Amino acid sequence: MTTLARWFGTLLAGVAWTLATPCRAQNSPKAVLHVRGTQPGLTYEMVPHRQHSPGPRCSDPCEVVAPPGKYDLRVFSAGEKLGSERVTVEGSADLRVTPPDVDTSRTGLRLGIVGSALFMGGLVAITLAGMGCDGEGGCSSDQRTTMLVGLGALVGGAVMAPIGWVMFAKNRRPRIEILPPGAATAGSSALISPREIALRFGVAPSPHGGSFAAALTF
Repeated sequence: MTTLARWFGTLLAGVAWTLATPCRAQNSPKAVLHVRGTQPGLTYEMVPHRQHSPGPRCSDPCEVVAPPGKYDLRVFSAGEKLGSERVTVEGSADLRVTPPDVDTSRTGLRLGIVGSALFMGGLVAITLAGMGCDGEGGCSSDQRTTMLVGLGALVGGAVMAPIGWVMFAKNRRPRIEILPPGAATAGSSALISPREIALRFGVAPSPHGGSFAAALTF
């Protein structure tokens, strides 16, 4: 009889804990997020992570109340979606949002494509010109010119491609900083826009060919 009573008491305790779990989940504390961007005119949409349907939007600066968890913060400007980034909410905080630089991203994409094509074209030109050189007579003037041009394209592509792909990757998505509550508001006057990146190339002739130079400023 005592064993049966203990078993019945354990069963009741398990049922009570199972029924109490949803109540604890519903009463879990919610986080208050103050969202502020580094440029005016932004609109935000915060939805659970990997949710494809749209959610409620708010205009910068705004306040979002949500339980802890993983979310996707979508950034819009003038009705156009600029990108989204995953945010892990653990408690109340300030979110400082730097939107992606669309122009810089497109410039980086062009540089990456052109640089990759130049690198491959220069490599092919050097290889074909070298294959046509006679072992005893050496290379002709046209072949040496082709090899110099191929070398310039190879070096130029080797510089342009990585810079372009990095610019493209870093400016495709918004950058979100999670700060203590009140930090973004207190430092709002010090917010700055992303720096501009400028890439310059130069070619100069020389008595025995030419020289190639590249400069990156940011």
